[in-house]
Amino acid sequence: MKIEQYQQLYASSPDWLKNAMDFSLITLQGLNEVVHAKFEHIDKDANTIKIIRKKTDKNEWAFLELEISPELDAVIKRCRADGIASPFLIHHRPKRRNPCKTKEHWSQILPGYLGETLRDIRNELDTFTCMTKDKRPTFHEIRSLGSHLYDKAGFDKENYVQPLMAHADVEMTERYQSGHEIKWTRVRADLRINDFIQN
Repeated sequence: MKIEQYQQLYASSPDWLKNAMDFSLITLQGLNEVVHAKFEHIDKDANTIKIIRKKTDKNEWAFLELEISPELDAVIKRCRADGIASPFLIHHRPKRRNPCKTKEHWSQILPGYLGETLRDIRNELDTFTCMTKDKRPTFHEIRSLGSHLYDKAGFDKENYVQPLMAHADVEMTERYQSGHEIKWTRVRADLRINDFIQN
């Protein structure tokens, strides 16, 4: 996902999805972690939020205690500001409150719903309709874009971005950071051809 694509999706999204997108972009967390983040996971005294990476919860790097930056704090405040008393950071008021065995709370957003909502918005935008469906970005690529933006801003890959993404090795982080733009390699060409070519 390119930043321009993110901006276009963002502009067309409802507030709850904007919150989810920003939370993912800043924290580099995937869809599953985004929808399961709760207000009770925030420690106000320590100014942190605890996140468990579901895919890697058997590994020590899967348990994150994220310091809440001013940018992340702004997203959390937006999540609280809608007047819905939800335990989940990312939530909404559905059109109908049907009982659902897979939800802990009526305002909860399930991973499939978040992914489908983003996909439906994406498929309506001219930017994406010219792409084949398999090339159109998904919510997961926000995590990749965020990793790329951290790299571009000069954050240390191994000691900052890799732990934030809960990757076991820097090679995986580099895979997420690749493909967002052409990286030019600056080189020199100083061969003194006059030393070899007779005029």
